[in-house]
Amino acid sequence: MKMSYIKSIPGLDTNKKAQAKGDKMKIITNNQYRDILSAFELTESELKDFDYLNEGEGSFFRYKGRVYDLGEFLVTSCDELKDWDGFSADSFFSGIAIKFDDSCDAVKVALCLS
Repeated sequence: MKMSYIKSIPGLDTNKKAQAKGDKMKIITNNQYRDILSAFELTESELKDFDYLNEGEGSFFRYKGRVYDLGEFLVTSCDELKDWDGFSADSFFSGIAIKFDDSCDAVKVALCLS
């Protein structure tokens, strides 16, 4: 059930550079879960960022002043993220990892830096 939010790309490895150098990814989290929100729970201003979705579609969460669409997250084969359910890159060197709670009503969020 929890993977229904996240796309899977076979062979995707978001950490090839770090693995090649032997570097470790730094994963920073406060271990707090954030509620998963429907489109109806977002403000009109927040919804403007998701104009690619049909009205009422999508599942979201808020983190550090930003709203994230769970559809942006991918399953990864990166060893350092094996305990996480999804990853979305912010840049070449950073991204956000998520882990669903047991009921799939909330996500734990982590900042990932390489």
